Amino acid sequence: MPVPRRYTTDAIVLSRFDFGEADRILTLITPGSGKLKAIATTGPKRMTALPNVPAANETLPKFEVVNWYGMVVREGTPSSIISRLQQEVAHALQQPDVADRARTLGLDLVGSTPEQFAKFQREEIAKWRDVIRTANIKSD
Repeated sequence: MPVPRRYTTDAIVLSRFDFGEADRILTLITPGSGKLKAIATTGPKRMTALPNVPAANETLPKFEVVNWYGMVVREGTPSSIISRLQQEVAHALQQPDVADRARTLGLDLVGSTPEQFAKFQREEIAKWRDVIRTANIKSD
């Protein structure tokens, strides 16, 4: 469970977020729950689960931080297997029970092709490489 921390303002920051706790977090920040007030989401658009909460990039252009998940296979996997796996996963993501559960977790499902996913990964790597260089972040 996330641990709220109070700072010198009235803002509360969640110090950690476990994927398995997503449904509880969304319940906590659902308007009217009285627990937390959501001020923005970090994705490219408003979340389906929180339509009245603006995306941060509505105020801060180009601001986008998203979690993403994907499936990868070993190099050399036959293209017929990759194609079948992609088709089956995309089909599963379109099932109403899967889509509904994803929405309750605040997830927007994509089900992209291997080529689209590879392009997305390259873009994410480039974006975060620039952030790391600009901020002069070093690993220990």
